[in-house]
Amino acid sequence: MQQIILKYESQLRDLFESEEQVNFIEVGSERGHGSTQNLAEFCKTLGFKFITVDATPSVTQNAKGILELIAPTFEAHNDLGEEFLKKYDSPIHVLYLDAFDLQHMSDRAVGSFVESTHGQYVDRGVELTNENCYKCHLQMAQNAIDKMAKNGIIFFDDVYSDEPDWDGKGKTAIPFLLDNGFEIIEREYPQLLLQKK
Repeated sequence: MQQIILKYESQLRDLFESEEQVNFIEVGSERGHGSTQNLAEFCKTLGFKFITVDATPSVTQNAKGILELIAPTFEAHNDLGEEFLKKYDSPIHVLYLDAFDLQHMSDRAVGSFVESTHGQYVDRGVELTNENCYKCHLQMAQNAIDKMAKNGIIFFDDVYSDEPDWDGKGKTAIPFLLDNGFEIIEREYPQLLLQKK
């Protein structure tokens, strides 16, 4: 899922070499697929600060355990992505958005995973629907856009078609960013990278 960003190691090193501190934020910590561990190790190699954010307490607790083994200064926060980004007060250099699930992805899963996933949203008082997924990712983009550093990069996972539909997690967020100073620099189904012009 995060392979597209891992290909950018040398480019990111060059892009932000003049920055005293580079902040890399993952919204949607890993649930066994390795993104938090891989991205944290990637950031440690580059000397970036890494922060992961998730709304589910047990997922955040697991992420903290992962980060303690990689770099104790890395941070795991239990919060809604849109709320965390609203409060965050430092420049964001790389933002990895893989948060609120798409309904059809959850429905295709099997057994206890479906019940667990839906239950996590019930516990937060929100329904797992595609519309809520779109809304969440748009709010995150809106809350982060003014904090993105020069040449800052925003990553979307689970984007299943191109314009004009942008079917997937970035359905409303991608058009918003394209209208507000970002351009697509990499597309590798179902992943997409945008950069601040």
